[in-house]
Amino acid sequence: MIGTIAQRSSELGPLGSYDPSYNRPSYNDFLNATWSFELIRPSCAQYVPAFEEAIEALRVLQRLVSETGNNRCLLRDTEVGLGPVVQFERALFAKQPEHESDARLQESLAWPVPYSSAKRFIYASARHCFAPLLAYHANGYAIAPVDLDTQLRGSIVEVSFTLRHHTLRTYDCDQFRAHFDKIVVLHPGPRCTRPLKFNEARGGDTLDRGSPDDVWFATQVPHD
Repeated sequence: MIGTIAQRSSELGPLGSYDPSYNRPSYNDFLNATWSFELIRPSCAQYVPAFEEAIEALRVLQRLVSETGNNRCLLRDTEVGLGPVVQFERALFAKQPEHESDARLQESLAWPVPYSSAKRFIYASARHCFAPLLAYHANGYAIAPVDLDTQLRGSIVEVSFTLRHHTLRTYDCDQFRAHFDKIVVLHPGPRCTRPLKFNEARGGDTLDRGSPDDVWFATQVPHD
């Protein structure tokens, strides 16, 4: 599906909705964390027909599948003139087969995590499957994890996703959720200030250091 990622209501940083400042964080907070964003009508006219066609297809699919006629979570109508909004999400972690543990752990070690959260992240990675957010430029090059939020917000993108449906008898409604698999930027949005700056004095290969929470790095298992 093609559309613009809304500037607001998006959680697209390396750790999604995970907030290390919330109360007393534990590794379980990582397991509940998600990446999420809203897809809106593109500002570029050439992409609008594809967006509207996808919206209509989703509405038809909901009508065909729905058992209650009360559909939630997927499509949200906004103010007049702005058109509908499609809500996408994806969990950072999922349950994994035991035999995949070592390979998945090595993959997670290459993901940037602030030092203060590294232990909890590694602990979660050893027991669950970490699924990196896959996003690419139009030329096929991957977007670096620390740049995901600034590169994706406001950009026109093509989203590959899986649509999931559940009927909630207790609430007499049908729940549709779009779990995105991959994002490709077709037209970059307005640039925001990059949250991290490379230290040019050291040849551009290290990050400027502020407080420990400001330092993002390829995670290594920290030692006490």
